[in-house]
Amino acid sequence: MKKKITENTISKTISFNDNSVLQQMYGEHDKFLKIIESNMHVSIITRGNFLKISGDTYNVSLTIELFDTLFENVKKNNSLDEGEVLGMINLYKDSEHYTSKKIANIDSVSFTAGKKLIKPRSKQQIEYFNLVKKK
Repeated sequence: MKKKITENTISKTISFNDNSVLQQMYGEHDKFLKIIESNMHVSIITRGNFLKISGDTYNVSLTIELFDTLFENVKKNNSLDEGEVLGMINLYKDSEHYTSKKIANIDSVSFTAGKKLIKPRSKQQIEYFNLVKKK
């Protein structure tokens, strides 16, 4: 995806150590990468286990944090779906007043209902989960 180059445009390359996790993280036909690209307003180029992320400085750093969190979640849960990707994107977009440590600790807020893992997908849901957890 081509983006307009401005003064604030930067490129950063990150790498991950497990290609099998990356297949799930990228999605079928890079579906999740395209979703992240369009929602985070960055350009993503993949080469093996390397990702080159280009865009506005703030968006690139936010996207790198997003990928780190998604990678750890896929490693831990061995799956990823579109709803989870969109939920994480929403959390990171709302993260101006929310630290990445709180976002990364989403698993401590999640719980299971039957065999399904339920995770918050917005800042308000995290606050609600924490409120219910206190009671």
